[in-house]
Amino acid sequence: MSSTSPFTILFVQGSWHVPAHAEPLTASFKALDIECIAPLLPSNNVSNSNQDPSSLPDAHVDSACVQEHLERLVTQQQRNVLLVAHSYGGLVATMAAHESFSLRNRSAKSQVGGLLGIFYVCTFSAPVGAVPMAYYGHTGSGTKIEGGIISCPEPETLLFNDLDPEAAKHWSSLLVPQSVSVHYTACDYAGYEHVPCGYLYGKNDRCITEEIRERLLKLVKDRDGEVKIWYCDAGHEPQISWTEGLRDVLVGFAKDCLSQFD
Repeated sequence: MSSTSPFTILFVQGSWHVPAHAEPLTASFKALDIECIAPLLPSNNVSNSNQDPSSLPDAHVDSACVQEHLERLVTQQQRNVLLVAHSYGGLVATMAAHESFSLRNRSAKSQVGGLLGIFYVCTFSAPVGAVPMAYYGHTGSGTKIEGGIISCPEPETLLFNDLDPEAAKHWSSLLVPQSVSVHYTACDYAGYEHVPCGYLYGKNDRCITEEIRERLLKLVKDRDGEVKIWYCDAGHEPQISWTEGLRDVLVGFAKDCLSQFD
């Protein structure tokens, strides 16, 4: 499947999410013979609140995880990859999207495959050198910090508010605690400076406010970055509640990126 597809989706999920949360989207892409990969971030694989926060994975560890996938997909397998970032995954993807992976950079060296762009979904990031906790002044509404982990006590109303109660309960039950260290990690790279960017904003998103969205868009625009914006009526989880709509937007964006090199 992946070897004949025009591109592959690398989906970087947000806080507390596991690969199962991406299954509706991966299945939707599979119907189009396009592979969608959603790795488990190391920071979402912790459970002991008594651990020292400094010993737990931070956003740099998550970024390295995504870079390992880019190295395999782009450098080794020579695929075209669209990096899709959801929620906290926006910070991770921003740091992982090094210019060396970009399709523009690799095409200039007559290399096959490359990173097409970053598509941000209901997400945030930060400028180089900034720590999210200091940059935004909080760890997000509706969060709870206990020892070294951060959790979301009321996900049904915060994350899955546009789903019916049973569906919201199901997806909430799959969430896991996350290392709080991610909110104290300084952004060390601005990947949006080197590749085209897109942004999808959910009008019913209770996590990412318009102010947070605009701060990310300003970061991109201030560095002469290219960003296209889409809106939908979904909440914070369009990969679940607006699956085919999101898939179609991503396919269109990826094709636009590829067309620049026809």
